[in-house]
Amino acid sequence: MNLEEPIEVPPVELKEKLRLSKETRTVVIDVREPDEFNEWRLEGSTNVPLGVVESQSDARDLSRDLRVVTVCRTGVRSLRAAQVLREQGINARSLKGGLVAWSKTYDIAPLPSANIEGLRIVQIRRLGKGCISYVVAYLNECIVIDPSVHTDQLLQRLSSERLRISCVVDTHCHADHLSGARALARATGASLFLNSLEKYCFNDFAELEEGKSIQLGDGRISLRVIQTPGHTPGSVSLQVGNWLFSGDTLFLDGFARPDLHEMKEILVHDLYSTYQKKILGLPRDTLILPGHVRVFPQAQYGTPIMAPLTNLIAQLPLIQASEEIFSNYVLNHIPPKPPNYRAILRVNTGEDEYAPGLFDRLEEGPNRCVLAC
Repeated sequence: MNLEEPIEVPPVELKEKLRLSKETRTVVIDVREPDEFNEWRLEGSTNVPLGVVESQSDARDLSRDLRVVTVCRTGVRSLRAAQVLREQGINARSLKGGLVAWSKTYDIAPLPSANIEGLRIVQIRRLGKGCISYVVAYLNECIVIDPSVHTDQLLQRLSSERLRISCVVDTHCHADHLSGARALARATGASLFLNSLEKYCFNDFAELEEGKSIQLGDGRISLRVIQTPGHTPGSVSLQVGNWLFSGDTLFLDGFARPDLHEMKEILVHDLYSTYQKKILGLPRDTLILPGHVRVFPQAQYGTPIMAPLTNLIAQLPLIQASEEIFSNYVLNHIPPKPPNYRAILRVNTGEDEYAPGLFDRLEEGPNRCVLAC
């Protein structure tokens, strides 16, 4: 055991260890109780409650060659577990800040060439929540799509690359996480684009209108707005070249849920219509860039999350079913609502405000926007 290693491992360091898990032989043990583990967990982790670890009944099964990282919600119980395991000769460390800190950890994946000279697209993935943001850059200017609340991290990255934000877009009013769009636009002077159908309580934004375009690089790059209601009344997707930023309208592993803004019977009809009239009308080689991923495998760290539309049609056959079959399936398979979704909606619409110190508590929990198939 390397006693010189600090007993706490920062989230960014753990991300790298997991990316290289075959070489580093790293295993993650979640020491919370089973009900907590089942509610929200780090993908690939194993549940061994702290009481079991302290009983010393499980440590004998751990190879002394393994690197063990213990995890809990905030890093308190996991620190105790790491101490116990170290006393038994196990190379153990505790995730600093726990899952709350992990949920503020990001992974970056540049996308391959979009066949448009000078255009660069970067996918920014929030590991603990499954949220995906995008930076669409041309020369020294960029558009940010669906930014999370941690705008400081994004600004530091864009500053280091000497990129100026000209526009910020939210594809819909998010219910599972706090949006950073309005704060980012205010901090940079960028234009904010939203859809007023989402019933925002402020009006300092430009309207996302069907068929209109958001310009980048003095109009040399255009992102076409496509109204794609269903997840929310005002959901939109953005198209540039053969890329489609689908927001929460379509995912690689499922459909949008239509219930977080109430009116689920109306919105499921809108969602079906969106798929039939908008999504299935796109070229089959259109690359879908989703706003969430339900499960984030460690093997995909640094790898773009995307798929051609033709693949999704094959994987999600219900997208071509009758409206009755589609609607019945969706309405009968809606997952539990995200924790605090009503409070998050109030913040994102501008109806309410919370101190930044409460953001972590509001956002705790898993991503539940994907209706899995």
